[in-house]
Amino acid sequence: MSDRESVLAANRAFYDAFESLDAEKMEAVWLRDPRIICIHPGWRKLSGWGPIMSSWERILDNVFERVGNDWFMVMHHGSPVIAPPDDEPPLQ
Repeated sequence: MSDRESVLAANRAFYDAFESLDAEKMEAVWLRDPRIICIHPGWRKLSGWGPIMSSWERILDNVFERVGNDWFMVMHHGSPVIAPPDDEPPLQ
């Protein structure tokens, strides 16, 4: 596998971990090193293994909750949106 293919596979593994809501899979894609950095949308910069993994555990553990037979969203996060100039209507 080429370096390019390896990097693409690592990137794919991150998104697979995110979509699976599996903290262990998320841990497997991050380097265990104090110099790692993560910035979630709207959050301050996180540095180091502990704070970053703690943030992912909170995100992955609290996305949906089952009540009876139904699943409900209990947490959502997203990127900030830049407001359009005043002369343009907002996107809907």
